[in-house]
Amino acid sequence: MKCHCKYCLPRFFCETKAENDFCYYRHSIHTNESSDFGCVQADVARFLCNTSDANYRTECCSSFFCNINYRLVNGSITSSSMKSITTEHDHTNRLHTTIVVGALVVIAVFVLMMYYAYKRRFQSLWSSSVKSNTIIDDENSSEVHVKHRKLPLSFPVDRRSDTISWNSESSEHHDQTTVLETRRMNKEITFLGQLGQGRHARVRLGLIGQQYRAIKMYESRFQNEFERERAIFQTDLIQHPNILAFFGADLFAKGADTCHMLIFEYHPNGTLHDVLNGNKSDQMITIEQLLQYSISLCDGLAHLHAIKYGTHDVFKPQMAHCDIKSSNILVKSNGDCCLSDFSLAVRCHPHTNEIQGGGIARLSHRVGTKLYMPPELLDKNVIFNFDRISAYQQGDMYSLALVLWEIGNCCCSIMHIRPYENQLPCSFNVDHLIQLVCVEQKRPLSCITTSDPILISFFNLLNFYWCQDPCARQSAANLQDQLRQLRQMNTSS
Repeated sequence: MKCHCKYCLPRFFCETKAENDFCYYRHSIHTNESSDFGCVQADVARFLCNTSDANYRTECCSSFFCNINYRLVNGSITSSSMKSITTEHDHTNRLHTTIVVGALVVIAVFVLMMYYAYKRRFQSLWSSSVKSNTIIDDENSSEVHVKHRKLPLSFPVDRRSDTISWNSESSEHHDQTTVLETRRMNKEITFLGQLGQGRHARVRLGLIGQQYRAIKMYESRFQNEFERERAIFQTDLIQHPNILAFFGADLFAKGADTCHMLIFEYHPNGTLHDVLNGNKSDQMITIEQLLQYSISLCDGLAHLHAIKYGTHDVFKPQMAHCDIKSSNILVKSNGDCCLSDFSLAVRCHPHTNEIQGGGIARLSHRVGTKLYMPPELLDKNVIFNFDRISAYQQGDMYSLALVLWEIGNCCCSIMHIRPYENQLPCSFNVDHLIQLVCVEQKRPLSCITTSDPILISFFNLLNFYWCQDPCARQSAANLQDQLRQLRQMNTSS
């Protein structure tokens, strides 16, 4: 059964999973308040349906799309049963026609008044908050580390009321409008707690309707970083199960403070780094978990690297992440992984082959997380081809191989370590890393105590992806096939 749903984007309807589930309509007792509608499971319906409190009443129904204007429909049935039973049929039709026409006129006048009022207010606020739209290179963003931690759902509620809506069509510099901007989502967000803090942004948990979302908030001085990541997530056909789901962008204001918001899907398990580091029991990561994490990661990266074609001449250009590490990978509830934090990502212009995004100062500065940076970026004496998307993708494959080693190492030991941490001094710097990776050309030490043939094949496979020569590294598509072959071998054994 399908129901109308206020927050189910982009089609605004939901589908129940069981036959005895319901559609609900929650409306305010006060006529000037907002309403909510969607799907509800049967075990929740007996506590939610046909209940009232001081401000709201919730009613349920069990037919297709029965919850649209539920309050008005039920009200009209009650009034008609008391007032119009004895009226003549033609008089009833004229009365209904008059009411409908009058209501449409009132709604049209109200919409016009609200449109011009908000337009004037928005233009004045936007002109004072936007200083420049020029995208500049970030020479200081060497590492962005935002951790997603699993938090309980009982947070002190912080309701923000002094907010404004951001519609990108109001400025000639922003020619794209995301789904949630026109919905004024900042008015409907209840902030619950902080999930992580990075160099340019902080991530907070928010409640929109009955759905939890991860809200990445940039201060106004980091508008360029916000614009770059928003542009990456607004790329056509970038959506993939193993890439963090993006729901929209908005502007949040509280007094004199202004923040730019990116709204993402929330994954309570947190990052892959948190999952591996939080394994305090004697139970190590299993081979099946290793292959599930690895295959899902490789699927997401292969989609990001490839060109994808859609209908009506729509296609996704080649892209690269440029900051792959375990703390930029989220673990979903089904055990798969998805890539997140695209603040350093780049894409190739389809016609000019120009590299866009990333905040990289060409030929002078190299950004990323030093432990996961490929040798050609670590060593400034090596010429890195900043003008070719394949150079960035080859760097992604090196970083991915280190992450896969990080997961595989947890199959041999309950202690989680990041790449090279057991081969470098405690207070190491970039020079130590360059000596180890670039000069001595060493790689992380694999598990030498294991006798599992699948695990041995897995570690041998990494040698094709973290080799010193970038051109010798195989693609993510090849790694997809090889990992799936290992999964078949593990299943058959």
